Amino acid sequence: MQRVWQALGLLGETKQRDAALIHILSHGLRAGEVVNLNVSSFDGRLLFLPDTKNDQPRLVPLRKESSLIVAEYIQWRTELGEVLNSLSPLLISHHPSYQGERLSYHGIYFAIEKIGELAGIEDLHPHAFRHTYATDLILLGIDPTHARKLTGHRSDRAFRPYTLRGEQQAAIAAYYRAIGEQVE
Repeated sequence: MQRVWQALGLLGETKQRDAALIHILSHGLRAGEVVNLNVSSFDGRLLFLPDTKNDQPRLVPLRKESSLIVAEYIQWRTELGEVLNSLSPLLISHHPSYQGERLSYHGIYFAIEKIGELAGIEDLHPHAFRHTYATDLILLGIDPTHARKLTGHRSDRAFRPYTLRGEQQAAIAAYYRAIGEQVE
């Protein structure tokens, strides 16, 4: 993730939009969920997702830094003269053929691929952020039931692949704590 954050500094006209995109994706959203976000989906702290893959609306809490980045992006758009309302897309395209329109699923993938190239990360895709988020939730010690709710997974079985690495790292850390050794 450090390389991704650094790569954002190398972007030109899409820098603010892509910073908001990365911050949103880093909270476990699917690309298809991001496409459907409107300005009214963001209340300054939470994202409300009425349309999800499993047809269950959900609230996604954002870290303070992420909330600020998304709010700054919205403010930046209004400072450029864009008139926003509740149904305005949260993220917009900068592609000449789709300038100002809702950022599409393909546009999200293209933006992430570009950031991956700048970061030197091969095959970076939006879903990688979802995996990282789920792993981080487990490593933070969040109950898997709550983590599953935050990621919008319908079942434990569907959530399980996202948590394997996190559970392994947590088990190793627990072992070292139990025997009184430092975790490296």
